[in-house]
Amino acid sequence: MLEMVTALPVNFNDLKESMDERTAILTYWISKNELILWLITGSEIISRSIPIDEKTVSNMVESARKAIQSNSMDRVKLDMSRLYTVLIGSVEEKAGEIL
Repeated sequence: MLEMVTALPVNFNDLKESMDERTAILTYWISKNELILWLITGSEIISRSIPIDEKTVSNMVESARKAIQSNSMDRVKLDMSRLYTVLIGSVEEKAGEIL
């Protein structure tokens, strides 16, 4: 039997009160044709929309996993760089201010 686990929504005010100034949460939602990401800090929520389809992201992750398993450092660097650009690049500057 399959069990469903649900999480209660988090209130932003409650969340930000529990975060120090050097803490951030980066979270994602992917649809068929875009990736939405949110960078949540103790003072704000930054949202970005990346025009990339779900299959492309999935292929990028799979390629990076295979590169890691093969211990091919050149492939790992290339694949991880591509993932970084998509998953973190658009909020890199703001995240750097926190760290």
